[in-house]
Amino acid sequence: MKNGKKYGTHNSCTYAPLLGFQKLLYPFAVIFSRCQSKTLYAQFNKGVRLFDIQISKKHNKSQWYISHGGLWYDKTFEQVLQELEVLAKNDDKVYIRLGLDYHWGNKTTRKEFFNYIKNVIKPYINIIIDEIYIEKPWEIALVGSLDKMEKYWSV
Repeated sequence: MKNGKKYGTHNSCTYAPLLGFQKLLYPFAVIFSRCQSKTLYAQFNKGVRLFDIQISKKHNKSQWYISHGGLWYDKTFEQVLQELEVLAKNDDKVYIRLGLDYHWGNKTTRKEFFNYIKNVIKPYINIIIDEIYIEKPWEIALVGSLDKMEKYWSV
């Protein structure tokens, strides 16, 4: 953070390889879905402290994966949290703008999403969920911060 400003990246984890059969889509994903080519470590070392991350549950998986526009990346949200916590330990705090990616028929309820986030973030004392949003095709709904939105998200 410089001069009180947070520097951030958009879709911060889209540098990761695609998951499963989607690896075949890599040439198209680079053009249409990949927003970052640098790792979280490289972004952090360039001064980034606000990371924009979209997640969703893959149809047959229990893990929450990084996603963007219906593509899943071979990185779980918990792996991202672990990486960011290590990076932030010697610095200060890092911030996440977290999105629930609803592409490709994601059936996750907002309650399931909220409960997962509320529980998974607990051990990470150097990470702050700065903002939460839902992304559906051609629509984004900003819903605010984790602490202010508990009533809305737990319904």
